[in-house]
Amino acid sequence: MNPDQAADVVGEQRSLVDANRIIDSLNPNAPEVFRMQARQVAVFIASLDQGDGLDDPNIQRFIKQLRESGYIRRAQGSVRQHSLDPRTVFPLWLQTELLEKHGLVKPKSWYLGADQRKIADQKYDQWIEGRRLSFENSIRPGATGRYDRLTQSGIKARAPRQFKLYVEQKDILDSLESGALSNVADQLAEHNLPPEMMKLFDSDNLVIYFSQDIDVAGDVEKIFQENGLPYRGPAQDVRTVTITKDDGVQVQSGGSNDNALDPARELFGRSYDVSGYDPQKFLESYLSLCFKAGKNPAVPYLTSFVYLNDYNGAHKDQKDEFVQKAEVAAGYPILYNAPVFDPNYIPPPPRRVS
Repeated sequence: MNPDQAADVVGEQRSLVDANRIIDSLNPNAPEVFRMQARQVAVFIASLDQGDGLDDPNIQRFIKQLRESGYIRRAQGSVRQHSLDPRTVFPLWLQTELLEKHGLVKPKSWYLGADQRKIADQKYDQWIEGRRLSFENSIRPGATGRYDRLTQSGIKARAPRQFKLYVEQKDILDSLESGALSNVADQLAEHNLPPEMMKLFDSDNLVIYFSQDIDVAGDVEKIFQENGLPYRGPAQDVRTVTITKDDGVQVQSGGSNDNALDPARELFGRSYDVSGYDPQKFLESYLSLCFKAGKNPAVPYLTSFVYLNDYNGAHKDQKDEFVQKAEVAAGYPILYNAPVFDPNYIPPPPRRVS
């Protein structure tokens, strides 16, 4: 083993120790699957810090999804706001110039202008007209868009195991004009993989929802790839499980994928330290956010585990029983959580997820 290889091994071993230490500080009962994924991303980062790994498809996927996360987007906003030098704030492997060389950053020409968004909106209206079963306008205040339901609700995967893909910006317009979106939709139907719903908002972001299990996502991706339709994902929204008044369990929405690692959504969120890049602090903050959202650190668009929320520990004596129920409902490893709940606070009715 030459000195460079020896240094790589030492760096990876140190990263694994750091990952285990960080997880133990978060929760010593963290699911083993999360520990495994955290160790994997620690090796990714150690490799990248040593100037390697950018040609590894797994590391490329990690970088692309990390760059789109709230953890990095918030930091980029702070860098611009305070006129900081991104070359000193971010590691070399997150620098735009380097990632452009590896095709991991979209060029400015990929983003739609105002006129192009209008054209995309009109073409999408024409395209979806004959395919949708129903639609609901107005997604959120101030946003333009709507949900289009494409299939009847039939047999679905458990909500935490469902997934979605994104087609964005110029890829929407190009796929409508070339027929790629039509081809993909037709072939998905032929393979019994039709999306349940599509959501178009701001005319430049098309979210395609699949009620099938995440295990078939690879088959869906293959159809997109064979038809030359670029996409982002697959991704999963955050889900939690709550114990109901009748001693059952209920799956609830915990937030969208794109906001899952936004420090602002967490009461004690660990923000990116814009004073400069420190590998250990970076890993600690990143794993903290992934852990709070139950996200897979190595593939942050995907779920690692799901929380079972037992407010005030009211059912802690029956914890094991409810964990088993939650595992059945969620289809993922469960981490029991007993958050303090103010009995004087009246929350809005939970959004039920089938």
